[in-house]
Amino acid sequence: MRALILLLAGCTVADDTADGSEDTGDSGSANTAPVVTFVEPVGAEYAAGADIPFEAQLADAEDDPSKLDVTWTGADGTVYTIDNTPVPAGHIEGKLVLAEGDYTITLAATDPAGNVGSASVSFTVVTPNELPECSILTPSDGDLLREGESVLLAGDATDLETASLDLQVVWSSSEDGELGESVALPDGTVSLYIDKLSVGEHQLSLIVTDGQEGECEAVISLRVNGTPDVDIDTPSRNDGFNEGEAISFTGTVEDDLESPTELGVTWYDETDDVVFSTGGANSSGEVSASFSGLSPGEHKVYLGAKDDDGSTGWDSVEIVINDLPPAPTVVITGSTAEEDLVATITVESVDLELDSITYGYAWTVNGVPFPTTDATIPAASTSAGETWEVIVTPNDGYGDGDAASATVTIP
Repeated sequence: MRALILLLAGCTVADDTADGSEDTGDSGSANTAPVVTFVEPVGAEYAAGADIPFEAQLADAEDDPSKLDVTWTGADGTVYTIDNTPVPAGHIEGKLVLAEGDYTITLAATDPAGNVGSASVSFTVVTPNELPECSILTPSDGDLLREGESVLLAGDATDLETASLDLQVVWSSSEDGELGESVALPDGTVSLYIDKLSVGEHQLSLIVTDGQEGECEAVISLRVNGTPDVDIDTPSRNDGFNEGEAISFTGTVEDDLESPTELGVTWYDETDDVVFSTGGANSSGEVSASFSGLSPGEHKVYLGAKDDDGSTGWDSVEIVINDLPPAPTVVITGSTAEEDLVATITVESVDLELDSITYGYAWTVNGVPFPTTDATIPAASTSAGETWEVIVTPNDGYGDGDAASATVTIP
């Protein structure tokens, strides 16, 4: 890298008057030369074929800068046309495109009295920088990743002028920002291991910068798919239901990338290994099902939601289905008008969960309900020729089981 050389020169040229005295102007003092100050170029090297900026500031104690005559001249005498018309504020600027080589260019300003002020700037024009080349090898463009999935980012980066180890290699994501830096191996291989990327659509970039600030960028698109969020709202954990009872199941589903209506919904019972409802959610993500066919015992019920990419989210709830007691065996004793009618259980109802069983009694006479829940009908309430029926229903404390009946006709 060459150092910037700035040469400032000022000179006063005497204008001989007719009597040989120095021109002093109206004030009687010597007329000073213009002052030239370079603002640009400020670099030591520029690429061949690229615009090189020139900018300078002119000032003169006696004359408006717009009255100054300016020339741009190379060390070899070449006169350049950059900008030869300074504005009243003294600003002058322009551009040149130069071939390779070392240059010293002088800007000279001449005032109306012939006084010349100048400044020079030196720089080198070099072969244009060859930009690095880069590409992303993995993941592939359009790949689908799962939420939480680790991923290896791999690519290659090469440059004709800059050694591999001196390249700056940065990976970034449109969603997660800068992911990290890699070191390019001698064969150009670059890689970076990422634990996970956030859910969403990503523009993954590999940016390689060489020693002359030349840059290459490779970009691919990929999608990180999140698992749908699933919640069972009802029933609650350990809720109990009777065998054959219709159970109302409700829940909510949502997904980061898809509408709830696009998710596939499944209700599944693990104990009975049965899918008892499928379908979709409404626009609010609400789902529901009703089912009465679960077998007695403990159950684990799942609600699943699957998106278009095949990711499925699950929630589960444990419930209990109560086994209702079976029907007992019952007979009616007492068969005359002088005897009480008694509903007698000859075979008890036995509950699988060993819950205590109670019985309910319902009587009819000639098909008409009789107002009692007792197991006995007094003889005084009966008459010859009547037909009595008793229906006995077992209850385990959670629900009624199957009923048994017996009938008798009074002779």
